[in-house]
This record gives sequence, C-alpha cells and structure tokens, in this order.
Amino acid sequence: MEQQKNYIIDTNVLLEDPQSLVKLRNGNENHIFIPYHVLLELNKVKKDPKLRHIVARVVEYLVENPDTFQVLNSQSIADPFANLADKFILDEIQASGVEKPILVTNDRIFQLQARLRGITSEVYKESVPFKSEAEYFTGFVAKRDEAVPNAFMWNEQGKPVFFGAAGEKIIDYDEMQNMSRSECRTLLTRMGEGVKCLCLGDIRQVDNPYLSSENNGLNWVVKKFKGSKIYSHIVLKGEKSRGPITDLVITTGL
Repeated sequence: MEQQKNYIIDTNVLLEDPQSLVKLRNGNENHIFIPYHVLLELNKVKKDPKLRHIVARVVEYLVENPDTFQVLNSQSIADPFANLADKFILDEIQASGVEKPILVTNDRIFQLQARLRGITSEVYKESVPFKSEAEYFTGFVAKRDEAVPNAFMWNEQGKPVFFGAAGEKIIDYDEMQNMSRSECRTLLTRMGEGVKCLCLGDIRQVDNPYLSSENNGLNWVVKKFKGSKIYSHIVLKGEKSRGPITDLVITTGL
C-alpha cells in the first residue's frame, strides 16, 4: 500500500488547476497544506482581470471545504504583504478584548485568514437575500394567446419569441452576474423612456472575487423586480453549448 503523502501546494499550481486540491488529496489518502503566503498571493491577484475568475474558483473550494486542507501559519510576513490592511484588522480584533467577535466581510480570502486566527466570520446577510432565485422564476408562455407584455415563448423552430411593445429601443447587457448590486442600480437608472434593457448572465459563471452565485447583480435584479408589470424573466436550460470546441474543452477537462 502506497504511503500517505503530505502535499504543500504553491500558488501557481492552484492558478493552473483549481481542482489540484481535489486531485492531490485523492479522496482521503493524502494531506493538503497551503502556506499562509499563498493566501496573500491569491489576495493580490484576485483583481487581475485575467486571473480573478480562477482565483474565485479556488477560493470557493477553500471556503466550502475547510476540512480538506490545512493552512500553514507564518510567524512573519514578507515585505510586499507586510502593510496589507487585512493583517492589521485581524490584529485589532484580537487585541480588542471583544467577547466572541464575528468578522462581517464578503471577502472570502479574508474569511480564510480570519479562520486561521480562530476568528469567526460571516458574509453580510443583506448581500445574500436568496438562493439562486434567478434559476427558479421563468417568463415563458406556452401559447401566443397566453402572452403578456415582456413574455417569451418557443416558436416552431425552437427559437425564443419576445412579446415586446412596438417602437422600443433595446439595450443588451451581458455578464450581469459579474456586476454588484450598486453597479446594476447605476446602469438601470440610466434607462430612459421607450428603452428596454435585456440583462443576461449565468450565476454559475461569477468571476468577480467579491461576488458569489447568490450575491450578484443578476440575482438582485430578479429579487427586486419580480412581479413588476414592466419586468419579465426567463431561464434558458438545456444541454447545448457554444459549439464543438466548447464541448471538447468540457469533456477533456482542459
């Protein structure tokens, strides 16, 4: 029987393959350790537009699976990270004498850092008012005579038909799951008379490191606007992808 291994994972491995934690752990056969400075490096690159979606996947796994790895604490902090505000916030909490403090933050890496110091943390409850509601509320009708303003239906060719008013101007905004609540407010309050705004997105593809599948602009729009006579919502589900290349990427795990 092969001896159990203790793997210490570097930042570049996590960015190369966010599933490396699962693969190296190999069920429960091996132990996974993550140096504290790896968290600091992830925190540094989470705002990089080329890497933030990868960092978000890594951090989501770490937050949701705390028992599958162990963070190696550090007695000192490297110079590039020594003056980060997060460290001082945690120092202040521990020195405050507050009984059973609870850190409220939507920064998931900061949550991991707090856990390492034994500080309880939670997300701001107002940021997570519902669980993926955008997937449950649809706006399809089965027949044309059932159509209401802003409804959709499938035609004989299998394509969606939109029932909108004549003379409207259409604005199409994609990737709304990567917008915050305030950004959605800013965008939608700029819509004038005779304008229809189509807000598109997939809550399973959140790249913003400060958002999640529950706390994102698309879900906020559904939550706040559902039931309004000038709003409608549809959910597209199915097995179709963008094309054969996308299918190949998914099936091969590239």
